[in-house]
Amino acid sequence: MFSFKSILVVILSVFSFHSIAGWSESGKITMVTSHNGMHVIKTTIEDATCDGIGGFWWPADDADAADMLAIALAALVAQKEVRLVHNTETPECMFNALNKATHLQINAN
Repeated sequence: MFSFKSILVVILSVFSFHSIAGWSESGKITMVTSHNGMHVIKTTIEDATCDGIGGFWWPADDADAADMLAIALAALVAQKEVRLVHNTETPECMFNALNKATHLQINAN
């Protein structure tokens, strides 16, 4: 059964305003990995604050990590586009190519 928090995160992600600063362009997820305390996705998104394009990560122990992973997997399976928030002013790069994501939104289109 879904927790209230999980449902709230999905609802807020779906109805978030596109004008919120920091949201990336839309793109599809092409790979999802979870390893060594972090979740990693590869996307077709061309936004990047690190050296790599389309790669994003977030720590597995983050409060929203499980919800973001569930959204990423749903988007991958359904081939839906996503958008992410990553800090462009003080990027946290992993392996110099992965942008740290703090929010993940799945699009209906």
